[in-house]
Amino acid sequence: ESNAVSITADTGVIRHYMPDSTLAILSRGATIEYDSYKYGKKLREVCISGKVYFSVRKNIRSPFTATGTYAQVKVLGTEFEIDERIQDTVTNVFVKSGKVVFKGKNSPKRIILTKDMNGTLKHGNDMPETTSAVFTNPLAWATGTFVYRNTPIDAVMKELSFFYGKQLYSSEHYKTITAEFKTESLDEIITLIEKTLDIKIIKED
Repeated sequence: ESNAVSITADTGVIRHYMPDSTLAILSRGATIEYDSYKYGKKLREVCISGKVYFSVRKNIRSPFTATGTYAQVKVLGTEFEIDERIQDTVTNVFVKSGKVVFKGKNSPKRIILTKDMNGTLKHGNDMPETTSAVFTNPLAWATGTFVYRNTPIDAVMKELSFFYGKQLYSSEHYKTITAEFKTESLDEIITLIEKTLDIKIIKED
């Protein structure tokens, strides 16, 4: 028997619970596909494209595998993001918690990524490499929150600029911030930072 399920986030971020309560959060344009009959029996296999965040329910007897066109990530129980778009030259994996095995789809060469680690597979290569995460909150799009702990203000400006597609500049460069912001309103975040640090932030479209 087979029962194919296909989910695409057409208009924006969507949340989808798998049959075992594993949560998939799909970025706009992302797709996941799996067989709801076979899923969770011996294996939990999902095919992905685009950027998808998984919070995987731990089950040692049934390993979880997310496979794209180029890359594959295998886990027992963890939270991670895989970002593989056909038009990009790399697949990126970021691990929020737990441990994953990251490899090329058809290659035995693998690397292990653990909490807060980032890995990149260049399409066409056999083996991924460990890279440093570009941002403090790579999962803000999925979690709806920015969390900063003594983060330099310039790093915060860079991350917010990228996330909202606006250029942000701070009047001071040596200050750090410890705060938690919801992602909904950029203007609200700016106001809070300005008040907290007593600085001015310039926003350009």
